[in-house]
Amino acid sequence: MRIAAEKHQWARRLIVGAFTARHGREPSPFEASSIQAQAAGETGYGSWPFRKLDGTPVKNYNNWGAVQSRSPTISDASDKHADGTPYQQYFMVYPSHEAGCADLVRHMSAPMRPLTADAMARGQLEGPGGVSDAMRRENYYGGFCQAAVKKYGSAVRKKGTEAWDACHVEATAGHTKAFRLWFAEFEASGLPVGEGEGAEGKADGSGSSPEPEPSEASSISGLQPGDPYSDD
Repeated sequence: MRIAAEKHQWARRLIVGAFTARHGREPSPFEASSIQAQAAGETGYGSWPFRKLDGTPVKNYNNWGAVQSRSPTISDASDKHADGTPYQQYFMVYPSHEAGCADLVRHMSAPMRPLTADAMARGQLEGPGGVSDAMRRENYYGGFCQAAVKKYGSAVRKKGTEAWDACHVEATAGHTKAFRLWFAEFEASGLPVGEGEGAEGKADGSGSSPEPEPSEASSISGLQPGDPYSDD
């Protein structure tokens, strides 16, 4: 496993607490695992550094979801568009892991992202793929789509086009694969993930978690600059 089981268990407790505080009920295992997969794969639960455009590491201050900001007073780093183009980006700073976790829960809940919340609530009916699809449609992440970029170039960033659709299919496939691998790791750590999802996570035969790449923590699923879902 790439993250210790004890850390996964600690993170699950924070996610359940934050979700319950916001929604007045505990999350289902699938809802909790979806939020946790984003936190683990995005920033290692707020521990992996971001990177400036020149590659210099920037401390991550408890930002579980790589939540961006338009304020230059916040952590100054960089991100990448789906076509791989880098850009300067600021990231939110949180006073504690609890605060960073709570804001990730907010970003994956209604009213900010109703499609994402609905996909998580549907659980195994939607599966990780449904959550990944909803998250990208609601501008949580851009992901990467090398094949689409090779064919369409920077047009992949224009919503409502054939190029964007092609990028969406490719990017969500990668995001879904990562989610399934994290689900398998959670299950191996003794955490419930939702009926059938652990087995689905091992469907590709790897049975292993994705290799963490701290230098890419902010570009796995970051918001686009100026996105209405960003925090000021």
